[in-house]
Amino acid sequence: MKRKGAFLIIVVTIYLISSYNISALSLNCNNLLKQGSRGEEVKTLQKLLNQKENCNLTTDGIFGKNTKNCVINFQNHNNLQVDGIVGRDTCNALNGTKASIAKTKPNNSIASSNPNTSSTKAYKIYKKSKIKKGVVNVSKANIRKSPSESAKKIGKVSLGKVITILGQEYDWYRIKGNNNKIGYIRADLISKNCIIVDISDQKLIVYTDGAKDWTTNVITGNKGNHDTPIGSYILKPVNIAQDVELVGKDYKSPVDYWMPFITERGIGFHDAKWREEYQYNSGTYQGSGSHGCVNMKHAAAEKLYNSITKDINVIIRK
Repeated sequence: MKRKGAFLIIVVTIYLISSYNISALSLNCNNLLKQGSRGEEVKTLQKLLNQKENCNLTTDGIFGKNTKNCVINFQNHNNLQVDGIVGRDTCNALNGTKASIAKTKPNNSIASSNPNTSSTKAYKIYKKSKIKKGVVNVSKANIRKSPSESAKKIGKVSLGKVITILGQEYDWYRIKGNNNKIGYIRADLISKNCIIVDISDQKLIVYTDGAKDWTTNVITGNKGNHDTPIGSYILKPVNIAQDVELVGKDYKSPVDYWMPFITERGIGFHDAKWREEYQYNSGTYQGSGSHGCVNMKHAAAEKLYNSITKDINVIIRK
C-alpha cells in the first residue's frame, strides 16, 4: 500500500507540474509576431499553438510557414482577423485573456459612447485588378515622349495622381497619361506600394503592387489651424508602436496603434477611441478634426499597423 501511495503521489505531482508549465506560458502582447520573427517569444507562441491547435510545430523560435499556417488555423477557430500575424487580439486569445475592444460585441447601452464597439465594418477590401497603377509621389512630374530626360515633355502630373502603368523600360514606366496619351515617366517618381490620404474625401486608400488593396474613412487635421500637411512622406516600421500616449499642448490621448510618418512633428496614423462612428465622414475635419494626425477606426488602424513590414510611401493629397 505504501508503494502504491508513493506512486500515486509521484503521478499527481508530475501532473501538477506539467499543468503549471502549461498555464505559465504567456505571450507579451506588446510584441508583434509574424513570418520572419525569431526568438524566445516565437518559441512560446509555438508551444501555445501546439497545445491549442495540435500543430506539432518544432519549437525552434523561428516563425516560418508552418507556424503562420497554424496561427491562421487558430484565428479561423476563434473568430479573429485571419492574417497569420500575431497582433494584440490573436495574442490575447492565445493567452486566454480578454480580446481588445475592436473584437468585442457592441452593448447597445454604451455603443454610442464608444465607436469601436460598432458592428459596422471598419474598412472595405477591393477586388484585385490585373491593371497596374501607380501614384505620383512628388509635387510635379514630367511625362516625356520617350524614356529619356532629354526627350520632349508631353505633359505633367501632380502629387497623388493615379496613373495606369503599361510597362517598364529600364528606369522608366510607360504610362497612359493625360487625354490617354502614351508617354514615359521616371519610375522613382511613382509608387506602386503606398498609402494615400485624400483630404477632400476623408479617405485612406492602400495600394499594393499597383492595385487598390483596401480603403477606410478617416478624420484628418482640423481645417484651417491643424491641417494634415500635404506632401509625400515615408512611414518606417522602426517608428511604429503600440500602447502609446500622445501628448500635446492641450491634450493627452492614449492610443493602441501609433504609426508616425512626420516624426519631427508627431504626425501619424492612429486609432481614436474617443470618436463616434458617425464622425467618420467627409465633413468632420472642417470643424472637429484632429491636431494634424489621421484618426482611424480601431480595426482599420490595427489592419494598417499589422501591414507595415517595410518602408512605405505616405501621400497626403487634397
